[in-house]
Amino acid sequence: MQTVRFGRYPQEADGSVKDLEWYVLTKEKDRALLVTKDCIDFMHWAYWDESKDGWKKSSIRRFLNEDFLSSAFHKEERDLILPETNPADIRTHQKATPTDWEISEEKVTDQVFLLDPYQADIYFLNDEQRRALPTAYVLSKGGNEKKDWWLRTLTFRPDYSVPYATLVWPEGKISHYGFDCIFEEMVRPVIWVKESVLDKEQIPDAA
Repeated sequence: MQTVRFGRYPQEADGSVKDLEWYVLTKEKDRALLVTKDCIDFMHWAYWDESKDGWKKSSIRRFLNEDFLSSAFHKEERDLILPETNPADIRTHQKATPTDWEISEEKVTDQVFLLDPYQADIYFLNDEQRRALPTAYVLSKGGNEKKDWWLRTLTFRPDYSVPYATLVWPEGKISHYGFDCIFEEMVRPVIWVKESVLDKEQIPDAA
């Protein structure tokens, strides 16, 4: 996959900041969709009182669009990140096909977001390509190579009243069953950027 450097974030155990590496998932017209090559942070998806409102009021959305956005990018770089309109809430009901999902008509605008399970399926060729390793910074916060990374949608188990958030397992398989959103898992931010970002320093294509 084509890889580009853009922004910077703590990546070492001592919090040292390094350039962020991103995979280019797709290009359309004059924009490109990027996901971080590595899992760059470790946190819960939402607290129980937030989870009833889904993605809109989740802790992870707030972190991505506030703390991460402001710390990882200079103003000039933020101007190159394009807003994306997403449903305020999606309930997948453990189904893989979006036509089976319960999708909110309300919309929210995100600068930074997460992939939903369908996107995580179509933008990677296979499970191996979908795998992501934690940075040393993530390891220092409690993450490890056996941890999952979060996706953007909620799902429900008939035997459990609290929603689960969908995720990708360490081996790269998508879990529509999900995991309790109050637990900590790893994070791979996603952004749409102006195509000019791809003209910056690129890294030789990864397999």
